[in-house]
Amino acid sequence: MKNFKIIAIGFIITSLIVALVIYRINEKNNSKDQLKKSKTQVVPITTIKPKKGKFISTLSVSGSFLPNEEVQIIPKANGRITFLNVEEGNFVNKGDLLVEIDHTEIDAQINQAQAQVKVAQANLNLAINGPLNPQIEQAKALIKQNKAAILQLETNKRNLEKDQARYLILEKQGVVSTQQLDNNKTQINMIEQQINSSKQQVNSSDQALKLLSDGTRPEQIDVSKALVESAIANTNLYKAQLENYKLTAPFDGLVSKKYLFTGSLVTQNTPIITLSKKNNPELVMNIPEKEIHRIKKGQVIEIKIPQEKNKILKAIVKEINPIVDPITHLFKVRGTIKDMGNFKLGMILECIITTEEKNDTLILPSDAIIRTNDKNIVYTVKDKKAVLNNVKIGLQNTDEIEVLSILNESDEVVLKGNVFVNDGDEVNIQIENK
Repeated sequence: MKNFKIIAIGFIITSLIVALVIYRINEKNNSKDQLKKSKTQVVPITTIKPKKGKFISTLSVSGSFLPNEEVQIIPKANGRITFLNVEEGNFVNKGDLLVEIDHTEIDAQINQAQAQVKVAQANLNLAINGPLNPQIEQAKALIKQNKAAILQLETNKRNLEKDQARYLILEKQGVVSTQQLDNNKTQINMIEQQINSSKQQVNSSDQALKLLSDGTRPEQIDVSKALVESAIANTNLYKAQLENYKLTAPFDGLVSKKYLFTGSLVTQNTPIITLSKKNNPELVMNIPEKEIHRIKKGQVIEIKIPQEKNKILKAIVKEINPIVDPITHLFKVRGTIKDMGNFKLGMILECIITTEEKNDTLILPSDAIIRTNDKNIVYTVKDKKAVLNNVKIGLQNTDEIEVLSILNESDEVVLKGNVFVNDGDEVNIQIENK
């Protein structure tokens, strides 16, 4: 009996809950009915008629002016920069001195070579004019002096070679840099050249002394002439090497990048600055993969700086890279322009490419078309009611769309309020205050 009462109470409670749910559902349905009734009210709208005229389809992308030619200024000699008096953004003329590397040692070699020319010329004069006792003594003294110089140079070389061996051990320990090793090696090479040069001078002096002692014969005079020519050639070689320490501008251009400063150590593989040609720059744009089919050579490009809308330049599509970037999925497109005006290299530009043009076609504002379920819908007004039209569209811009079917110039197309109407709704055309 007690269990029966509990079941009865449970049944009553359940019935009350069900009754409450049904009541809530009825209340909600009544609200929906009232809402539907309120929606039967006339919807205020504004309309516009399609215009017929020329439609220009464009694509807006970002771009930059970049130099069509640039070079890195790289030295042909090792050493420390003693002159670098340019900054990024500086303009330079062809032949201007851009960088100079310390050339103290090559200067010494040039002086020594010029001295050898004088000695060889003096020997030639002696061969032609005949020997004199003071000249013989002078030749002997010069030989002695050069031999002493060779001994000193060889001592210096041995010391440097010992340093080199020690540096090799320290380099493995991370104490000495590769740059220090290279500099020490360069000094050894320089001393070897000086030793060879001094030995040549000793040989020349020996030959001159022999000529002085033995007297002059025609063939000896020829030898002296050859020695003069050899000394001059040696001097010219050192002067040519000196040019490797002075880097000049290969063309009129802009210093677009500066990597080092005065006092920096450089090697033959070290870029110092990048020089870019300012004349005939290229316009470089990145086009999304899905839009590249719209781009063709010869299309007109309108160029603007976003901050200065009144400055406009015209360019032409010149080249379309056939390979897409696998990471960004962008194609690189280049445009050509004769004069970039006051625009600067590297500026971010707004580039509007005219992709297609049509004459005598119907045009509507983009806001008049509703895109839904892969369809393009336009509402027109007939007998004060909205009429749904599935339309086919063609060219598109940000603000306008070309309409290819259904509509004509006399149709009243719903512009504002089109998202609030359905097919068959009564509408009230409002007149906009302009």
